[in-house]
Amino acid sequence: MNICVLIGNGFDLALGLKTGYRDFIAEYLKTHRESDNPDIKWLCETISADLTTWGDAEMAFGKLPFDEARQHPIETYMAAEESFSVSFHEYLLRESSRFQVPTEEREKTRIQLLRHICELTNYMTSGHKAKCRLVNASEVSVSFLDFNYTDTLRQILGDLPATVSIDGLMTGQIKIEPVCHVHGTLDSGVLFGVDTPDQISSQPVRDYCARTGETVKPRGAEAAGFTERSSGAGLLNSANVVITFGLSFGKSDTSWWRQLWDRVFSSGSYAQLIICPYSLKRPVQILGNRMVRIYAEEKKKVFHSFAGKNENIQLEGAMSDRIIALQPLQDEQNPYDYFHLSTLREKYTKRGDDIHEP
Repeated sequence: MNICVLIGNGFDLALGLKTGYRDFIAEYLKTHRESDNPDIKWLCETISADLTTWGDAEMAFGKLPFDEARQHPIETYMAAEESFSVSFHEYLLRESSRFQVPTEEREKTRIQLLRHICELTNYMTSGHKAKCRLVNASEVSVSFLDFNYTDTLRQILGDLPATVSIDGLMTGQIKIEPVCHVHGTLDSGVLFGVDTPDQISSQPVRDYCARTGETVKPRGAEAAGFTERSSGAGLLNSANVVITFGLSFGKSDTSWWRQLWDRVFSSGSYAQLIICPYSLKRPVQILGNRMVRIYAEEKKKVFHSFAGKNENIQLEGAMSDRIIALQPLQDEQNPYDYFHLSTLREKYTKRGDDIHEP
């Protein structure tokens, strides 16, 4: 059985890091609003005029009206993109430095995280468990697709051995794949942007980005020789069960959710999807039995909207039991702590009250 874990920004938020786009936008406006560069000043004014859209900064950036900015929209775009992406990179570097797992403790944190991930497979339907031959632990492998730029997951897992044993959980050993950062890392470079050129509103900028790959993540990855995107696709396509945590399933990663739809709802060999909802605000009761079903149906519609090449697959024909949305845990303080990240947050995350002071 192949377990593929998809990690989103909710993972870092659960560790106590302020890595959300809204946190960054507040910092960016604070430090760039009075810029002498007219392009940067225009960018700040445009962002401030519609802050509600910047929860998904990648899509919001693609929709910027560069045609209306100045006489040369490409130059305005290039100045804005460089300022925004460089500032975002620096912000994440400072913020991610707050989370540090000592090297000597990473074997313990690795086993802890893997244990909780493997335990989540207990939520799979009995039919799918039998199909995946869960009894034979020697056939179990775990891979990670990390949609974040930070190294929090790598720190927790440490230097991965080829296999690990987890006492009391499974007999035999579990194969662990290296973490696949599908959008790059703070050390190797990041892929920030949209999924396709048609998600860019400005025609001149759209044409420029379609040609160069700038701000279009799949094209940018190809132009940069970035291979983890393709290797991540292979891991997803071979998964028997996909576990997601902290993912928003935004349109800036449409191609990934299209692959996820294909893997979960294909007519032949398919994966079961286990969604671990993440929320800082929802009350514990929001995902009762009825709400879990509604939540799962809503997610199914989201994935169907991304299906694209499989438009002939009818939403009604997609089997509901292929998506499992988990209910909140009994822990009232951490009802969405499926990976038990609160214990890691309390031990390894430093307070950052003044970390972003210029």
